[in-house]
Amino acid sequence: MARSLAVMIVEDEALIGMALADMLVDLGHNVAAEAANIEDATSYAMTANYDLAILDINLQADTSTPRRSHCATRQTVHVRLRLRAGGHAIVA
Repeated sequence: MARSLAVMIVEDEALIGMALADMLVDLGHNVAAEAANIEDATSYAMTANYDLAILDINLQADTSTPRRSHCATRQTVHVRLRLRAGGHAIVA
């Protein structure tokens, strides 16, 4: 089995965030931090202890794209963006 990861989730839709957290736990990972807005995402990006960040690109009236750079400055963190284009999910 692969090692367990600590994951930070940035998602403003509560049901999607909860479903994602449940899936990660079911897969044997830990949710290190959850943010639903830009302010919390920025704070957690700099202070939370996590291995992987899953970011929703559109957060209410803002975007999480600048937070990607905050996450990427941490050496061992992998950053994944979930995008929605024309009803299709894209992982970048």
